[in-house]
Amino acid sequence: MKINERPDADGVAQASLEGYFAAVCAEVGISPKSGWWEVERPSNAYLAVDEHDPTHPDRDLALVWDEENGWAAVAETNAAHDIQVLRYLGGQVVPDPRVVGAFLADVAAGRQCGRPDPPRLRSCVAEDDLPSQLVRYLGRE
Repeated sequence: MKINERPDADGVAQASLEGYFAAVCAEVGISPKSGWWEVERPSNAYLAVDEHDPTHPDRDLALVWDEENGWAAVAETNAAHDIQVLRYLGGQVVPDPRVVGAFLADVAAGRQCGRPDPPRLRSCVAEDDLPSQLVRYLGRE
């Protein structure tokens, strides 16, 4: 199975991705219903969290993920759901959910963490170990 194979006839890619995001949601203390994820090219996700941008307390924070850049913390800038990337986690495309939780806590506290620019960790058409990184979360949703 490759995450970038379309369609996902056996549903393994979708179920693996759902399991991973359920694990991240549990780590940051939100319901999986607080976001969405899709196995499209590139696979991506959005998770609304219960935190605010420390530099603009009127702006809600969210976590976004895509299979090329991994996780980023973003601030919603207006009612049209425009977002501004604050920081990218970097490192790995599929880090342990505890790492994502620590990243969110650091961003919400205004601590310098991650990186300001997209890390470009992989290509969405790469044939690499991304599927095996996700499949360990299969069945956790």
